[in-house]
Amino acid sequence: MQKNPYVILGVDENIPDDQLYEAYRKKRAEYADARFQPGEAGAEAAQKMEELDNAYSDILADRKNRGADGDVTTVFAEVEQMIKDGKLNEAQSRLDGMNQRPAEWHYLQSIVFYRKNWYGESKKQLEMACQQAPGNHKYSDALMRLNNRMNQGQNPQQAKNNASGQQYDPNQRPGQNGQPNMDPNRQMGGCGTEMNCCANLICADCCCEMMGGDLISCC
Repeated sequence: MQKNPYVILGVDENIPDDQLYEAYRKKRAEYADARFQPGEAGAEAAQKMEELDNAYSDILADRKNRGADGDVTTVFAEVEQMIKDGKLNEAQSRLDGMNQRPAEWHYLQSIVFYRKNWYGESKKQLEMACQQAPGNHKYSDALMRLNNRMNQGQNPQQAKNNASGQQYDPNQRPGQNGQPNMDPNRQMGGCGTEMNCCANLICADCCCEMMGGDLISCC
């Protein structure tokens, strides 16, 4: 299995080209002198430099050929704004149309799923984002917060079903095996009981935190 070139260079997939070059140059400099050492040490350093060269070339080639997606950073910014505006179907359509699916793609997809109350699938997408970009704290922190809420029984739909005696499977989409159907574009709100008010508030807080804000400062 070919190693991710971004992992080889130790950078995030959304890094700008100029910062990418600086990271590549610094990594390469670490082995520039060692390659002239005799024996195995020199051979390993030369091999490492070749690996860095190939990784950098692969990234540049990939970015040059991703014309179908346009400027990925711009597309992700557009999707994020759609999510904030509650235009989940438009955001999903934009994500579905992308050929490149780096860590940020999975992160935004996780938020769309979360806003649709598909918590199990949201978690899976966050896990994929963390796997592709293991050093990104935004992804790992979002996954930790989601796990905490699910483990503590703060999953809004789970809390609602527990109150009515129903079982909730976070890996099933709404409408499957008795799971409640929900409007994908429905915003958090509308309290039927005090429990639902708290659940919706916590849900909104988690989604707000995933988008970089904070609704409830104490959790």
